[in-house]
Amino acid sequence: MRVATSTLACEPRLPMGISAGSEEDFWSDVAARCLGKQPAVLRPPGGPIAAPDEIFAAVAALADGMREAPAERAPILFFLDGGARYADLDELLPRPSDRTCEAYADRIAAHGREFLVMANGVHLCSEAVWTRARRFLSGLFRVTGHPLGTTFLHAFFGTYRQTPFGAHVDRHDVFAFVLGGQKTVHVWPPGFFPQRGGHTRYRSHLDRAVTLRGEPGDVLYWPAGYWHVAESDGALTLSLSLAVLDARTPTRFLVEGFEEALGDREEPRRAVDLPAPSELTPLPEEMRRALDSALPDLRRACAARWLNQLTGFGFAAVPGPSPVAPLAEDDVVEVEPCFPIRWHELEGALICSASGSSLEIPFHPRLVDLLARLNAGAPLRVRDILDRAAAPDPAGGVLLDRGATQAVLDELHRLRAFRLHPRA
Repeated sequence: MRVATSTLACEPRLPMGISAGSEEDFWSDVAARCLGKQPAVLRPPGGPIAAPDEIFAAVAALADGMREAPAERAPILFFLDGGARYADLDELLPRPSDRTCEAYADRIAAHGREFLVMANGVHLCSEAVWTRARRFLSGLFRVTGHPLGTTFLHAFFGTYRQTPFGAHVDRHDVFAFVLGGQKTVHVWPPGFFPQRGGHTRYRSHLDRAVTLRGEPGDVLYWPAGYWHVAESDGALTLSLSLAVLDARTPTRFLVEGFEEALGDREEPRRAVDLPAPSELTPLPEEMRRALDSALPDLRRACAARWLNQLTGFGFAAVPGPSPVAPLAEDDVVEVEPCFPIRWHELEGALICSASGSSLEIPFHPRLVDLLARLNAGAPLRVRDILDRAAAPDPAGGVLLDRGATQAVLDELHRLRAFRLHPRA
C-alpha cells in the first residue's frame, strides 16, 4: 500500500506532500505537481480553514433549521452503525446545547456504536468559514482560472470506521481539510472500479490504492474522477471538504441562468394559430413578443450570474444579505483585495456583485469611480466617500446625491462587500 503523508518527499509515481513558505509558492507548486494529476497531502500557509467548535456550531445551526422548516433536500445526512437514518433526527442531530463535537459524540454513543454526520453548506452559518473558504479559493483560482462549475463545502464528523456507502467517485476535485483527529482516505484512479455506484467491498483492492493520511492542519487532495473512501479506527474525526473545479460549459452555464431568469415569468397560456401547410412557417407572433420581452431580462440575468459566480467563487448557495445597521459617516470601510466588488454596465444600469450576491442601481460615472476606489483596497472613511461623490464637477458633470451614495454603500455593506474597521 502506498502512503502519502505531509512529510513525504516527492518521488516518481508516488503522491506527494506539499508545503510552502508563501501562498504564491504554495499554489505554484500545487499547480505544477499535483493539481488535476495525482493525489497529495498539502500543508497550505495561513493556518486551518476553521476551528472544530466553529464547524460544530455551524452544523448545529443547520440542524436547527431542519427542525424548524424541513426541506425537500435536507442539508444534513446522518448515519448510525453504517446505515442512513431518516427517523428521530430531532433527537439524533446536533444541537447548539451540545456545544462541542466531543460532547455530541458522548450523547450519540447511547444510540449506537458509530455515527457519521454529513452537512452541506456550513459556510451559510459561519461568517468566518465563508471568508476563509473564499480566501483559499482565491489562491486556487489564480492558478486555474475561474471555473464555471459549482463549489460545495461539506463537513464530515463522527466515529465511523469507513464511509457508509463505500468507495465512490465525484466529478469535482476535492480538498479535504483535517480539523480534528486523524483522517485516512484511500484513492484509486479513474476507471478502477467498473461502475459509478458505491463499492463497499473495496478492501481486497487496498494494495493498489494510494492512501492519504492527514492530521489537523493537513489538506488531503484528489482530482475529479478518483475513487475514494475514508477509514478510521473509530476515534472521533472532523474534516471539511471543498469540492471544486467541476466541468461546466459556457452554454450550460448560460442555460441555467436563463432558467433562473425566466422561471417565474407570468405569461398567458393558450394555443397559437397554425399557418396553412403550403405557407412559410414563421415563429408565432406570441413567441416573437415573448422573446423580445425576455431578452433584456436574459442579458441582466447573464451578467448578474457571471458576476455572482466570480464573487461567490462558484458556491451554489451563498449567505443572504447581512442585517447590518446603516453606515455612519465616521465609519471606515475596506475591501479585501482577494474579494473585489465586480460590476457591469448594461442598459443604463450598474449591476454590482459582492460575496456571491448582486444588486442593480442606476448608472452614474461617480459610482464607477466609487467602486474603483473601494477595490483599490485602502481604508476609506464614509464621510470622505460621500463628499467626493457630491463634490462639484469643473466639467459640469451631473453630481451624485449624498443620500443616493449612502444608500449604495449601505447595500454593499449588506452584501459583505467590505469589512468595517472597529470604531475607536
